[in-house]
Amino acid sequence: MQARGLISIMTCAIVYACGGDTDQVRQVAEAFWDASKAGDMELAQTYVSESSTFRPNQSDNDSPPGDVKLGRVEVNGDEATVETIVTGLNEETPFDVEFETAMVLENGEWKVNMDKTAGSMMQGAFAAMAQAMGSAMSGLAEGMAGALKEGFESMGDSLASATKR
Repeated sequence: MQARGLISIMTCAIVYACGGDTDQVRQVAEAFWDASKAGDMELAQTYVSESSTFRPNQSDNDSPPGDVKLGRVEVNGDEATVETIVTGLNEETPFDVEFETAMVLENGEWKVNMDKTAGSMMQGAFAAMAQAMGSAMSGLAEGMAGALKEGFESMGDSLASATKR
């Protein structure tokens, strides 16, 4: 009976410890994206791992990310990922870029692995672009189909009236 109690306590401790990592990962990711949204790249860089070769910066031509939503957090040893959706604007049209913020445990602290995050962001951006192009092409195709249909109907009406004469 005592063994069961000990196992229950150990299980709770493990679950609590894992949950703590998940919360810490989310907090660091939120702090990084909040600083990025505010345009404070100096602060954002404090959340980036030392091992990252890519460093976030913001030129005068760049705009900070729009709305950032964080989703599911997965912790796997000293690495973690956070589902991330950034909403941006392209000529007044909002679009979502879905990717993973990659995290790494470095010197006992969770940090953003900017190299992996940037790669995931690029994949997400290309996917969003392809989806937007697909929607635009679909709209174009629908418009062309409608115009062709109207053209053929008009031509059919003209032929019908010409044969009645």
